[in-house]
Amino acid sequence: MDDQDFDNTIKGKLAHYEDPDFDPASLTALRAQLASATILPWYVRYRTELIVVSALLLFTCFNMFWQAKVGEERDQVLFKVIDSLKVSQQQVASCSSSWPNARQMYQAISLTPEKLRLRQVLHDQMTTPYSKSGW
Repeated sequence: MDDQDFDNTIKGKLAHYEDPDFDPASLTALRAQLASATILPWYVRYRTELIVVSALLLFTCFNMFWQAKVGEERDQVLFKVIDSLKVSQQQVASCSSSWPNARQMYQAISLTPEKLRLRQVLHDQMTTPYSKSGW
């Protein structure tokens, strides 16, 4: 028996079949109940969790991009400082043969103005007539 004959046989046997317990009023009530029921999408159930996770993800991405940008700027500033220090070191090294006190000059260049002022004050205190010894 081929498929077409089999399908026709099954359709013929089931065409006029009616369940003896079938109640049309129950079917109407079921359809009304299904129409009145609201089916919520999956994301409504997890709305709070989705909001929290998306906020954390957005915050993390923002911080990563911001830190990368700040890191690049900081690196560029540090490279400029390093280059300027190399230039000043080369200048001190080049004039060490012509200047007898190149080491003192290098120390003076490496001092910040606050440290230099503190050193001058300490030197002035040590060389006053009331001090027991000088530098």
